[in-house]
Order: sequence, then C-alpha cells, then structure tokens
Amino acid sequence: MAIVSLKRKTFLGLKWTALQQVITQGATFIIGVLLMRFLSPKEFGLLAMVTVFSSFLNIFQDFGLTSSLIQKKNIKDGDQQVIFWVMLVISIILAGVLFLSSGFLADFYEEPEVSKIAKVLSATFIIGVFGSVNSAVLRRNMRFKEISLFRSLSVSISGIIAVYLAYKGFGVWSLVSQNIINISLFSVLISFKGDFKPKLMFKKDTLKEHLSFGIPLFGSRSLNYFSKNTDKLLIGKFLTKSDLGIYTRAFNLLYLPVHKVGLVFTGVLFSAFSKMKSDSSKISGIYLNITKLIIYGLAPFLILLQVYTRDIVVKLFGIEWVGIVLLVKVFIWLIFFHVLTLLRSNICLSQGHSRLEFHYSFFGAVLDLIAVGTGIAFGIEWVAINLVVSMFIKSVYSIHLMSKSLMVSFSKMLKGLLPAVIVLFLSYSVGYLASIGIESFISLFYFKVGILLTLLIMTLLITVKLLDKKVYYFALQNIRLLYSNKQK
Repeated sequence: MAIVSLKRKTFLGLKWTALQQVITQGATFIIGVLLMRFLSPKEFGLLAMVTVFSSFLNIFQDFGLTSSLIQKKNIKDGDQQVIFWVMLVISIILAGVLFLSSGFLADFYEEPEVSKIAKVLSATFIIGVFGSVNSAVLRRNMRFKEISLFRSLSVSISGIIAVYLAYKGFGVWSLVSQNIINISLFSVLISFKGDFKPKLMFKKDTLKEHLSFGIPLFGSRSLNYFSKNTDKLLIGKFLTKSDLGIYTRAFNLLYLPVHKVGLVFTGVLFSAFSKMKSDSSKISGIYLNITKLIIYGLAPFLILLQVYTRDIVVKLFGIEWVGIVLLVKVFIWLIFFHVLTLLRSNICLSQGHSRLEFHYSFFGAVLDLIAVGTGIAFGIEWVAINLVVSMFIKSVYSIHLMSKSLMVSFSKMLKGLLPAVIVLFLSYSVGYLASIGIESFISLFYFKVGILLTLLIMTLLITVKLLDKKVYYFALQNIRLLYSNKQK
C-alpha cells in the first residue's frame, strides 16, 4: 500500500509541477519576448552584473538546510524552527553584504547604476526566507499542487508588471521590480498556506545534525555557482555590457527553459528517491527513462531552432538581437549534454552521498574555469564552444558518480543511453535534409516551420518506438495513468 501511495504521490507531484512549468515557461517566454522588444541588451547586462553576485550570496542563505529537512526520515517542529532562525540570521547578514558591496560592484564594472540596483535587490534575501521552510515542508510532504499554483501566480503577475514598466520607460528597473515582486508574492502565498509558524525555539544538536548533511551540499552549490557564472563575471569585466547582455539572453533562452523542465522531475523525484533509498536498480531505471524522455521531448524543437536560428531570432526579438544567433546554435549542444546531468544531484543526495555531489562540483568548477579562461581572449563565441566541451566531459563524470552512488554498472548506464544518441542522430539528419527540400518549394516562413516541426515529431515517435521500446511504453503507461487520475 505504501508503494502504491508513493507512486501516486510522485505522479501527482510530477503532474502539478509539469503544469506549473508549462504555465510559467509559457508566461516567461512571452514576457521575455516583450521585454526584449522594449529593452536593450545593455539593460539586461546591467541586471546580470548584480545577479551574478547576488545569486552567489543566495547559496549561503540556504546552506543546504532545506534539502536536509526534505531528505531526513523523521522531522519534528524543532527541526523546522532551527532551520528558519538560522536562515533568517544568515539572510540579514547577506542583505547587508550585498548592500555594502554595491559600491564595489559599481567600481568593478565601471557602472554607477549597478550600485543602486544592488541596494534595492538586497531586500530580496530577507523577503525570501519567510517562505523557505514552508516550501521545503510542502515539498517533503509532496504537496506540489500548492507550490505549483503559487509559483505560476508569482511569475505571471511579476512578469506582467515588468512588461508594463518597461513599456512606460522604466528601463532596467522594470527587471528589478520583476525580481522583487516575484519573490515577495511567492513568500506571502506560501506562508499563508503552509503549517509552519516561527517560534522561539533552538537546539544546538539539531543544527549539528542538519549541518553534517548541509555543509558538503553548500560547498557543492558554491562550486556549481562558480562554475555556472565564471563566464558572465569575466565577460562583464573584460568585454562590453552589450556582449554580456547578448550572451546571457542567448544562454537563458535555452538553458532556463530546460532547467525548468528538469525541475518538473528534480523537485519531485528528490522526495521520492529519498523514500526508496534501498532500491538502486529501480532508481537507475527511472533515471534512464526520464532522461531520455526529456531528450526526446526537446529534440524536435531544438533541431528546428538549429535549422532556422536566424529567422526565429529576428522575427521574435528584432534585428538588434541578431548577435545571439551563433551563440544559440552552440548552446543547443550544451543543452543536450546538460540533460544527462539533471538527476545526478537528486540521486546522490537521496542516497545520503552529499560528498559525491561536492566532488562533481569541484571537478566541474575547475573544468569550466579552464574553458572560460581559454575562450575569453577570442570572444563570447569561443567561451560558448569551450563550455559545450566542458559540459560533455561533466556529463560523462556525472553518469560515473550516479553509477557509484547507486552501485550500478557504469557501462550499463551508458548502454541504456545509447538509443537516445541514435534517435538524435537520425532525427537531426532527417531535419537537416528535409529543410533543404522545404526551402526549395515553400517560401512562407511559418508554414516551413510548421511542416518541419511536424516531420521531426513524427520521425522521433517512429524511431523511439523502433529503437527504444522501454521508454516508449513507459511514456504510454504514464499517459494512461494521467488519464485514469483525471477520471477519478
């Protein structure tokens, strides 16, 4: 009965999280297009100069404590109270650090407005902490419906306000307002729904227990942050604001949607994996099925984007954003390798192996530093190319660590991913050759896109059914489960 209950909770969690991502990514995409119409690359670059630093400080706010709360077998009110008060103290300190560092950031980038942006965004640390424990408890109890609803509302409302402000000429401050409103609204909504209420309660032993799990995870996230933001930091320092704006928009256009797709699974499966620690074979099977499903789901759209990159960019964002075309083409390959690593953290942490996660982060940070350092002298395009190579190496190491954590053969996991490589190669070949034929007979752009996308989806469905039957029937089984839940 417990297994059935866990399976049902996991499925419902995936369903609600997926719905949230569809809504938020749809809203984010539309809002992003509108903001890029009203704002310039320079204004996106100004915000990026601050968020590179503020995002790093944000890692200290959590310190791995909420993840410790989620994965702990049994929790008491004392666990929640300790984590809240520690995070509140840390948040106040971090807000002060960002506020006081605002002048240094402005001098570093030689942009006076960066100081004002940093001071305003410092408030988000204190605002955000009030929803953190309730959000973690809801995730632990697999109550993803509430989280999904509040995330969708927060993203949509803050985005609409940002577009209005951008239209009215508020420039970069429309982006700053979007950040503040998003965090504030989610914190308020989640606090009203959650059961956690702060009390004056603190136990040193409880804190030590959570820190033993959280400190390696904190180290891992710090290195991950360094790994993911070295490029933006160095581009902002040694190249121009427009270069940074173009680079971050190209990266975010591809990475953020895929990252959000990953969150559909990572947020839910961390809770589920933590409850099935002993069944490593089942976890490895879920990893292979989910990873390949994500690849197959993304493939038609990414291949389409690879073929018609320039046309899509110009028609959606305007000719002034044509500089992102080559970067988008390069980052498409980074995304495919990144998908292979999406569930690594969940698997290692759910098995209590936070040190393995730290090893991956250290390895990745060194690799990315080398990639960015050797590429920055030749321009942002070479930074992107080097990062693709780095991500490929990291994806192989990630699979190795997952096999070690689960005590499953590394070669077996690689073999399980082989059908995805073949399907991708065949789909890309069909897409490229078909685009040549379509160009010869059809001139209307949107008609060409529709035909090619339809052909790519059909090709992928046929090749998956022929070459990867396990994933094909896994998807059908879960579609039936979705339908049966709707009927109930």
